[in-house]
Amino acid sequence: MVWRPWGKNTAYEGATNVPMFVRGPEIRARSTMTELVLSNDLAPTFVQIAGGTTPSFVDGRSLLPVWRGNNPTSRTAIMNERPLDDSKPGPPYHALITQQYTYVEFDTGEMELYDRTRDPYGLQSKHNDVDYAETMAAFSLRLRAAVEGCEAETCRTAENAPPLPGQTLSTTP
Repeated sequence: MVWRPWGKNTAYEGATNVPMFVRGPEIRARSTMTELVLSNDLAPTFVQIAGGTTPSFVDGRSLLPVWRGNNPTSRTAIMNERPLDDSKPGPPYHALITQQYTYVEFDTGEMELYDRTRDPYGLQSKHNDVDYAETMAAFSLRLRAAVEGCEAETCRTAENAPPLPGQTLSTTP
């Protein structure tokens, strides 16, 4: 499949990597963090700031440990999906995004793999590159496991699975 930008409803770097700026107590000024976080993490974060307890059915998790620099269990992957929607161009997909890779499986059967350390903008899919065959297989297995029954704790478990081939976890203070 040829890389084709469709806007914010895609699995590609320009749609999924959104900067976040935070200021507050116990957050080091001018710090940069590279953890994988989601917008649905904001609600549990605000609940924790307010002193409440996030219900178990909520998919997100509080960002306070990440912001404070004491996050022992960072995500190893984010699942991204796009259901069928006839009003928008492009096929439905399921994707896994890690610090290094973006892996996409379309409902058409096509697959894409981008190594963002070598191709930061995801312009050249490595899905047919034999050097990435093991990585493709690992991502495909993990995505299938994540998609089946993903909600609340099941999704958190899928996000926290052991790192995939070539993946490292890092925080840049």
